Amino acid sequence: DKNGMNDQPFLSGLPAPMYMAIAGDLYWFDDQGTIAVDNAVNSLRRCPLTGGCGKGLSVIDDLGTSGTSVVADSKSAYVLTGEKTGLKDGVFACGAGQSCGTMPRIVVANVDYSGASSIAADGTYLFLANNTKGDIVRVDQQNVAKTLAGGQSAPAGIAADGKYVYWGTSTGSIQR
Repeated sequence: DKNGMNDQPFLSGLPAPMYMAIAGDLYWFDDQGTIAVDNAVNSLRRCPLTGGCGKGLSVIDDLGTSGTSVVADSKSAYVLTGEKTGLKDGVFACGAGQSCGTMPRIVVANVDYSGASSIAADGTYLFLANNTKGDIVRVDQQNVAKTLAGGQSAPAGIAADGKYVYWGTSTGSIQR
């Protein structure tokens, strides 16, 4: 629990769960490297917070080489990843509690993966920090991107609430 008491497994036997988010369900990126019998290589998975989902339920399968960020809101779960079939890199989404298999919604395609470091969502917009370009980008529900801040010093880590977007910089500050 949050007090450091009663630490116990929630799910076990997973290949390599990382980059987690909670919005109704627990979502995570499963970085597998090799095909497991019951999981597609590198996938976004989910499990209700009540458990009982085995090794997790498929959300988005076959996500390419790796993922660097997972975020979820009341409407969708998002993953920032590289080399999705036929695309360079991007942010992919699936409706909350749904399974999109290998056909997720493309939110942002052809992202400079070497610089796209993290994503956040607030239920209305998706936000992307690109630490190579120094940009903070907002994407609306029609997938229209707008640069909110440019010239940032290697922004990484990003969070959003109903009023502000926050991100860290290599100069040791948190901007909003």
